[in-house]
Amino acid sequence: MKKIRDLFSYREKKKTLNESIQLDTIRDESKNVIWSILFEDFWEEIERDTGRYSKQQSFFYDGRNRWSKEYFKYYWIRILQKPIDEFPDDWGHFYSILRKDFFNSNLFEIFDFLELILKTIDHPFFIKKLVENLNYAFEQENIQFRIIGSNVTSITNDLEISSINETLESEYSAVSKHMDLAISMLFSRNSPDYRNSIKESISGVEAICKIISKKDKATLSDALTLIEKKYRIHPALKLSLEKLYNYTSDEKGIRHSLLSDQEISFNEAKFMLISCSNFINYLKLISK
Repeated sequence: MKKIRDLFSYREKKKTLNESIQLDTIRDESKNVIWSILFEDFWEEIERDTGRYSKQQSFFYDGRNRWSKEYFKYYWIRILQKPIDEFPDDWGHFYSILRKDFFNSNLFEIFDFLELILKTIDHPFFIKKLVENLNYAFEQENIQFRIIGSNVTSITNDLEISSINETLESEYSAVSKHMDLAISMLFSRNSPDYRNSIKESISGVEAICKIISKKDKATLSDALTLIEKKYRIHPALKLSLEKLYNYTSDEKGIRHSLLSDQEISFNEAKFMLISCSNFINYLKLISK
């Protein structure tokens, strides 16, 4: 829902519109917006099957909600740390627990709340719609984060987000798995691993080059040479790809203890994620 910023009281300075950037805290108004999206895009889907207060104990386990069952089980057992035989009999009870937990959460706990949905719900169409609506809400509410794949990230540039998402939606699972791991390692709040995030990003480039060249055993350099001959990659671009690879490899092209004597920063890993995503999408485009 778009925020209307030119209502009378704001124009006449009778009210002040809070437009401050939200980096570490979240306003109640923004919580309400996010919860409303969850309600319309997710909770109502559950209610259509059960009715908000109907008692259907089997609902959480039967075939009708196969796409959401893992979420409910994980939330109950891992988040609330309760045994499964104490699971509530009706949706209304469970909904009230979720709602209370959400509104008692800080910004980063809300991100955990959202990521759990994105990582456990087996419904691609629903997830895509939910991510679009949440990212739009983040933009409207000046929340300086965006969702990419199933992770809340600090990447907010639309072109960068689009490029990374394109690699995650690749028809080549070998590519998308590497890039998904790179994102997870980069944006893990508890244990970020920038070094291995870089390795996964460049491995995504390796994977697409092997697929396009149809040479599973080829090094990146050899695969690029084959691709260059067939699809006419500009020599400067080929050279930049090879330099990118050499950043994470030794002279034999074997992954080693990446810059083990240096501290790898978030910005370096983020740069590699975005650069490798762009290279992957470029190579996919020219090979079609």
